Amino acid sequence: VLSLWLSTAGYSSRFDNDDVVHKTFWSLYGVGVLGILMHSTGDLTSTNSNFFALFLSLIYFLLTLQWFRTGIHLPRCRFFCTIQGSIMLVYSLLALVASTAYYYPIQRRDDVFWVLCLGYPIEIFVTLLIQELGMVFMYPHLDYEDARKEVDLPLHIQFHIDRFKTLSMMVLGQLASAIAWHPEQGFGSVEGLYASAGCGF
Repeated sequence: VLSLWLSTAGYSSRFDNDDVVHKTFWSLYGVGVLGILMHSTGDLTSTNSNFFALFLSLIYFLLTLQWFRTGIHLPRCRFFCTIQGSIMLVYSLLALVASTAYYYPIQRRDDVFWVLCLGYPIEIFVTLLIQELGMVFMYPHLDYEDARKEVDLPLHIQFHIDRFKTLSMMVLGQLASAIAWHPEQGFGSVEGLYASAGCGF
């Protein structure tokens, strides 16, 4: 989950707006966070584990859509956004596999979760590697610094930290709700549980 917050902060530190699309994105993101926190207990064989992975997949897919949308509308950022969107899509698919992994040996789900735990460091490594390859093969006629400007989208570290803190505060707010709507607290109706959580959200 920490990798997810850092990846989200990476997007929101570079692109954020007050338009309808972003409002919808953050609303759905909040629903996904609430779903993760509601299903964050239990072992790998529990139903909670399936739903945890499913909501994780949903959030990564929302990030995928946002990265690709930004790349479409901002040609200057298209190379970088394509890299990030592709990585988020892979993570979304991995989490989706983990949500259905009860058909397979439980060790497989554990392996997928470990990969997702290391998602942010992997994201940084893959991004830097592809950027270097992009500079070599797409901009061989440019100096290194000029080529770097074409493939990179620098991150303001202090702003990145501030965005991460904002996300952490949002998660704490969702956590308070998730405790009240925890599936293991004796809800007799799954539909009622989610209806209650949705109305509360």
